Amino acid sequence: MLNRTRLASLLVAGLLGLASSCATPAISSSMTVGPGELQDLTLDRLPRAGSLALRVEDVQGGMGTHPMGTSEIAAEDFARALAQSLRLVGLHAGPDMEALPVHVQLLSVLHPPGDQDLQTYLTVRYRVYPHAGGEALFDRTIRTGHTVPMRAVPTLKGRQRAAIEGAARKNIATFIGDISEFGPGS
Repeated sequence: MLNRTRLASLLVAGLLGLASSCATPAISSSMTVGPGELQDLTLDRLPRAGSLALRVEDVQGGMGTHPMGTSEIAAEDFARALAQSLRLVGLHAGPDMEALPVHVQLLSVLHPPGDQDLQTYLTVRYRVYPHAGGEALFDRTIRTGHTVPMRAVPTLKGRQRAAIEGAARKNIATFIGDISEFGPGS
């Protein structure tokens, strides 16, 4: 028979286990891409600051956590990460600049079943419109994946969040590379 102290200890341990296993949404600062992470781009391939001015205007889709308890990406966090990434590489419009509006649709986050290493795939559609409106100048759907090994992050929920953040960083970096090749006047 369990005494009260042991029963209380088991109850506290169980509650702590449940609390630590709750999913947390991806964090915008962990999805932000800086110039040092754009290995495939040389600085001369990036448009000169001000020659391509973008502004994130609309991000749809996404959610912070899934009802099944997995980490996801909230639209507002992805918007912050994309805008900050564009700022860091000199592609975000300043407050008094005319900007090309960027519209984003978070299409899917997939966590395929697998072994202890967790891989996540993120699919995002990016559309860039002219200043005055009209048809999209740039319309691309980008799918990226990221794997987080169990040894790097021991908890499943932590691996899920890290995998989503990594897939988002790669997705944003791919968009920056693609829009840089598109460039002004293309």
